[in-house]
Amino acid sequence: MQHKLVLTLYVVSLNSETRRLVERISAALASLYDSGYWVLDVVEVLGMPEKALEKDVFATPMLVRNVPEPVLKLLGDLSRVPSVIAAITTEVKGIGVQTIIV
Repeated sequence: MQHKLVLTLYVVSLNSETRRLVERISAALASLYDSGYWVLDVVEVLGMPEKALEKDVFATPMLVRNVPEPVLKLLGDLSRVPSVIAAITTEVKGIGVQTIIV
């Protein structure tokens, strides 16, 4: 089964604060969707700077919705999980990459 919601969280490093953020976003997604519908990957920019460069990640933390298109890049206070979930689950029209501040 192909994931219908593909997210990547870019962080400087995976510390206790970013682990809590991943847990909170994952819990919110799990309450909305069946397993297999979504995937959340985490990229530590210090350890894999090439991954950030190839996706034009210019600040961290940044949550990128790769699927569905258009690609969305979320910046700001990602601990505001309801705002984050609203942004990534809203159907957005357009092409290319859009940046949203939450």
